[in-house]
Amino acid sequence: MKKSLWLCLIPAALFAQAPVPPAPPSPDAWKGYSGYHRHDGFYLSLNLGPAFGGTVIDMSGSDRPADETLYRGGGILADLKIGGAVRENLILSFDIIGRTITRPEVEMNGAVLDAPGDLAISDNSYGIGLTRYFMPHNLFVGGTVSVARMVSTVDDEHFASKWGYGLHVKAGKEWWVSANWGLGVSAGYGFQAADDQEASGVDYSGELTSHQFYILFNTTYN
Repeated sequence: MKKSLWLCLIPAALFAQAPVPPAPPSPDAWKGYSGYHRHDGFYLSLNLGPAFGGTVIDMSGSDRPADETLYRGGGILADLKIGGAVRENLILSFDIIGRTITRPEVEMNGAVLDAPGDLAISDNSYGIGLTRYFMPHNLFVGGTVSVARMVSTVDDEHFASKWGYGLHVKAGKEWWVSANWGLGVSAGYGFQAADDQEASGVDYSGELTSHQFYILFNTTYN
């Protein structure tokens, strides 16, 4: 009987001496942190979403059978921003923006053509962006001025324009999901323009312009 009593008391004594695990941090624990829900310091924003619009090649000044060719359709646009706050709620960033349309509709001089199934049209911009946040509602507007070019891909061959210029503007809202991370949504417009490459032995002088309207889902650290 005494042996059974000891066997019962030993586990009880071990549990009595075991350290009590710390309580999980309160959701409000970060509120005293100086950067809590503030747009200051390092800035990283990753944005992705559908884009609509097209790319036009104007060949009216060339000895070509078509004056204008339009590539249009839905695609995906990605927007990466890396930078920092020049002052609170004002962000300066380096931006990389790219949009790709796979299997676009092709229209030449008003007539719709059958395009190759592996045709893809893309435009890429590299530039400087400025984003302004309006607190405490976490609304923002932003713009990017960039160098840009357009690329067509068919049969695994790439045909790139010369470098031109681009402009992007967008506005949106974010919601804080931690002390520094936010998720949000935005809508924007982009424009690029560039001269096409010359073709040897051919009288060709094409000018390309690209327009995009897009909706992006934002993931931002600041």
